[in-house]
Amino acid sequence: MQVLFKADYDQDINYLVNRGERIRIFGVVALALVAPFFVSGFYLSELSIFLVYILAGLGLMVLIGFTGVVSFGHAAFLDIGAYTNSVLLGYDVPFFVSLPLAALLAGVIGAALGRAASKMHGFYMTIATPAFAIVVETAIGAWEPVTGGHMGLSLPTMREKDFGIWRAYSWEDYAKFAYDCAGGFLSLGLCRGDVVSILSENNKEWAWADMAAHCAGLTVNGVYPTYQAGQLEHMLNDSRTRVLIVENEEQLDKFLTVREKTPHVLRVYVIDWKSLRGFTDPMVAPIEDLYETGAAYRSANPAAIDAAVDGGKNGDATVLIYTSCTTGAPKGALISNRYLLFQMSAAPDTFPITADDDILTYLPLCHAAERVISLCMNLGHGTRINFA
Repeated sequence: MQVLFKADYDQDINYLVNRGERIRIFGVVALALVAPFFVSGFYLSELSIFLVYILAGLGLMVLIGFTGVVSFGHAAFLDIGAYTNSVLLGYDVPFFVSLPLAALLAGVIGAALGRAASKMHGFYMTIATPAFAIVVETAIGAWEPVTGGHMGLSLPTMREKDFGIWRAYSWEDYAKFAYDCAGGFLSLGLCRGDVVSILSENNKEWAWADMAAHCAGLTVNGVYPTYQAGQLEHMLNDSRTRVLIVENEEQLDKFLTVREKTPHVLRVYVIDWKSLRGFTDPMVAPIEDLYETGAAYRSANPAAIDAAVDGGKNGDATVLIYTSCTTGAPKGALISNRYLLFQMSAAPDTFPITADDDILTYLPLCHAAERVISLCMNLGHGTRINFA
């Protein structure tokens, strides 16, 4: 092991004293400083990731290296293991499995490259770490379509950024939350054709609630998140909304302003409850309550949702889309199941869409075009939806 993993730490320190290497490091720092002014957003993001891995390797060296037994090369391999572990955890691999597996993979790479690494200065080994990171991502990305889980349900169907990190959600997640949400709607006594309105920016919960309404035989009404309280009042009353789902406190305030004028609304569920801790209202609850109630309802009535799905007809109104009100108050257009089923199968021959394609939502999901491009194409062709 002493031959494979070089432990002469003094050489790494002396290596940085070399004038030529100092100039190269200065060049890398200078590039990082000027890049934001000349590089596109995509490449800037890639460069940022690249620099993060370099700093991670250097940081591990500083943290552990002064024991005198870990060099830059060792730090690079530790970085490989740390990154691999984070990737595996991101794919819901249990920690007690991901940690030894990451250590094993890093060890294999270290053994394979050890002799070559003993001739390569540690700084370059640290820079080489992102290359292995890309290999790990590519390998997992290629392996998952091969395995796919039961009926391919473990494949990612949507991703959402959480504090700058993409979180993937599988078809299995999609089905679970949609069915739990549908069970929650049915537990409230909603009947076929009742309207569920969603007042939120694009997010995974929007898609889950939308699918839940379809599964329960209800009608979905998307509300533009920029609408003010008076506009919301008109849409809730005109559509006779029974359940309203809002994104956060800001959107909830719009409803609370007009709640006395919207007698049809039975319940309101909030997606982001963080700013509402301590808030109590018998009519308002976090959306997690809807999921929990729905899961309990499904356990007690296992055939209810399937019966609701089987009871649907092509001509049933399933989506309500309001006009932009250029000539007066917004008017609701009823969209049938037949229309959505056609759009699910539609894709231009000159622009084929497959399960390998990613879609970034750019319009509100309540817009007809975004519903067709994101939600319908996702169901019909297996594309991945990305909520930035």
